[in-house]
Amino acid sequence: MITGMHKNLAHQLKELGITSLDSLTEDIWYALLNHISHSYKKSDKDRLALEHSLQRSSDEMSALYDSLKKSTATKLAAERDKLGAIINSMGIGLMMIDNHGRITLLNNTAKSMLNDQTGELVGMGLFDILLPDENAAVQPVTGIFEIQQLFDGRDQINCSSVFIKRYDRTQFPASVVLAPVDRRDKSLGAAVLFRDITNEKTTEEKLRLSSLVFNNTNNAVVISNPDGIIQAVNRAFLKITGYSEREAIGHAIEELLNINVGAESLHGVISELKPDQSWEGELNLNKKSSKPFQAWVTVTATTAETGGISQYLTIFTDISILQQSTQQLHHLAHHDLLTNLPNRLLFHKALDKSLEEARNNKTLLAILFLDLDRFKIINDSMGHPVGDELLTTVALRLKSLVGNQYIVSRFGGDEFTILMDGIKNKSEAASLAERITKEIERPVFLNGAETFITTSIGICIYPEHGHDAIELIRNADAAMYYAKASGRNNYQFYYNALNEKATDNIKLESSLRYALDKNEFVLHYQPQIALGTKCITGFEALLRWQHPTLGLLTPDKFLDVAIETGLIIPIGRWVLSEACNNIARFNKSSRHAVRIAVNLSTHQIMFGDIAADIKAVLAETRIKPERLELEITESSFMQHEEHTISALRKVEAMGVKFAIDDFGTGYASMEYLKIIPVDRLKIDRTFIKDLAHDMMDKAIVRSIITLAHSITIPVVAEGVETEGQLDILNSMLCNEAQGFYFSPAVTADAAEEMLALSLSPEE
Repeated sequence: MITGMHKNLAHQLKELGITSLDSLTEDIWYALLNHISHSYKKSDKDRLALEHSLQRSSDEMSALYDSLKKSTATKLAAERDKLGAIINSMGIGLMMIDNHGRITLLNNTAKSMLNDQTGELVGMGLFDILLPDENAAVQPVTGIFEIQQLFDGRDQINCSSVFIKRYDRTQFPASVVLAPVDRRDKSLGAAVLFRDITNEKTTEEKLRLSSLVFNNTNNAVVISNPDGIIQAVNRAFLKITGYSEREAIGHAIEELLNINVGAESLHGVISELKPDQSWEGELNLNKKSSKPFQAWVTVTATTAETGGISQYLTIFTDISILQQSTQQLHHLAHHDLLTNLPNRLLFHKALDKSLEEARNNKTLLAILFLDLDRFKIINDSMGHPVGDELLTTVALRLKSLVGNQYIVSRFGGDEFTILMDGIKNKSEAASLAERITKEIERPVFLNGAETFITTSIGICIYPEHGHDAIELIRNADAAMYYAKASGRNNYQFYYNALNEKATDNIKLESSLRYALDKNEFVLHYQPQIALGTKCITGFEALLRWQHPTLGLLTPDKFLDVAIETGLIIPIGRWVLSEACNNIARFNKSSRHAVRIAVNLSTHQIMFGDIAADIKAVLAETRIKPERLELEITESSFMQHEEHTISALRKVEAMGVKFAIDDFGTGYASMEYLKIIPVDRLKIDRTFIKDLAHDMMDKAIVRSIITLAHSITIPVVAEGVETEGQLDILNSMLCNEAQGFYFSPAVTADAAEEMLALSLSPEE
């Protein structure tokens, strides 16, 4: 075997039968060369053919590749467009994020949901817009991170408690799924699928609230099937009825609660209900303990998918307490809280009903309108609790007198009304009014002290004095004011002219309330003359009201109104202050010192602090206390004797003098001379008027003067108008006198001029 040469050459030599190079001749060598040359030419020809074939194949392959390439690109573009259309038409949002959590793609739904139509969010971090709560599977991530770290071997991440922030920074709740995207075990990021669950959250909230309402409402709720078998109950049902849930479910509701609507069962009633219809009404139900209770029940038939009734929803509440409360509220609305008497509202309702019956039966009825006399003074001076106690006492007395025969009401304040229906004549009303005045004037013990109160009553009769409720009440009120004007503690029937008088009183009261502030009050002074020397020893201060339209009014025109309204207290203080200021004035300009007498109201003593008032005015004016004389009437002692005497002694201790006015007109004149400080007696003008002709008056006046002299008390005669009266008084050794014979009451300026001309007692 030829060795050491190329195998192709060795192959050629073998074909020529040459097994060794040593045996090569020239001819063989040339033959060999020709053979080799021929073989190479043949080989080259084959090569060229092959190359040509290969080139042709290459061209065909290139053309095929190009065709395939174009076809694939077209298919890919179509698939891409198809996939894009699918992605963009998805009903959920899709975001693609890269391996670092940056948004690379948004589908149209995502753009719409995020309010980002131009793709401004692309390039932002996912967790710039994903706002999970603390319980969410995905937590906020900051900085660069690999997406694989987020998944940590999981195929996907589901987030149900996530909020997504829109491009406009608003938020919405979302359900989010994150799925990784890999190629050849290499992470390319993740797909983020999300949907808006606002409606679901709302539905969940509604369901939650419904559940809360069902379990926490105070109303019992029962769900039963069309046969009335209970399927579910709430806690209120268990609480109200006393049943347990196990005892209730599976039982018929009407058997459980023993429900009946009249003679019909509840089941019979609700069986008539059509889908979506309701029935409601008041029922008497029984608890587990068999204790009955009143309930307000509502039953609603719910509609099934088939169109029939699927369930009954029964709701009820225990209204027993509500009914009791309603009754209490009704009572409170129609009764006075203090006295528990019917109030104005109930009185009007009763009056309307009685008027209708009176019209139909042609019978009479009467209205008594009561007003306590001088109650305001008691209320203001002794305090509202004492005033309330007095009102309660009066109410009890009225109720005890009337009983259940007639309606007694507290009309307001210290006003009471009595409705007498079915009476036969006016005398029945008069008889009751008479008994009332006597009952009310009995003493009342308030704060341990004996207190007196009286009442004035106006009476109005139907149909004589009015035909409707408003007219009758108004006229009864007018008659009451007439009773007050008639001296109080009496009753009066209505007559036609009273309304005008009542109106005048109201106007007068209104003006009186502002008279002090407007400085409309003045004092006039009537001189008191010593009968022996004819000189002026003092003056009596008399109140006048300079009314802006009615002119100068004397106390008889307005004093009752002042007392009734309680204005007598501040008016009395003003009188004291004004009189004391004029004492200082008169004594400066006079040749001798004089006193000024001031009338003191009972109400100033009882309901004011007279001692404090006098102490203050004495300190202010710096006059000698003995120059001030307080005139008090015997009637001042008829009531509240102990309190009155105590107050007067406090004033006496200051050096102030006292005179008893209208002496002889009372019931116990002599007795009071023993127990009260008296410096002067004044004989009432009623005994002086007919002194020259009436022997009885002469005897009374002589007796008073003799008595006074026996206990060394000077006497002043009031109302001296004639020389004959004066002569008789002189003969009886009366000390002083005052009246028109000497001078009427004059202004302070005129009184000062009188003093300047008057002689002193020593002259």
